[in-house]
Amino acid sequence: RSVGSTGAMDHIKEPIYCDQPFTKSFPMPPGVPPCMRCCVNLPKVRGIPSGAKPLSAEEKAEVLKGLEGNWKVVPLESASPNSIVYTDVMVRDDYFIISGGMHNRTQHVGGHGNGNHGRTVTTAVANAAQKQTFHFFRDSAGLLYADFIGSVIVKMDFAGGEVEFDNGM
Repeated sequence: RSVGSTGAMDHIKEPIYCDQPFTKSFPMPPGVPPCMRCCVNLPKVRGIPSGAKPLSAEEKAEVLKGLEGNWKVVPLESASPNSIVYTDVMVRDDYFIISGGMHNRTQHVGGHGNGNHGRTVTTAVANAAQKQTFHFFRDSAGLLYADFIGSVIVKMDFAGGEVEFDNGM
């Protein structure tokens, strides 16, 4: 049974090693025509320091056990108007499904001749659920990375019901 759509990072198959955070761009998603690649402005990612190591099977199992379950997402910073903010996370095995929330979609309407240039309309749209896989690494300073782009788990208080991530973008 398929749960959620494929994740926005499924095309990233290996860590983005980067010793200077936010100097490498998010990898180009599949399906973008070659003629359009110069026009797509992708965000920079934190990346993972080149010396970081994947977690041992035991430590990975311990972290996943603590993360397992349903969580509410609470943004700790104000999101920009073009952000996609989810409200719910379900963690199972080595993956999570993010869902809920809304984002803005802007589109141009009208403008069909006679000097009519139309107008721009912004509409709130429900987010599509995404399934993503965890990929854990730990650097020499002890930071725990949760994915290939460098999202960091800043706080893990499983007993208190709080986990804090710092997104890799």
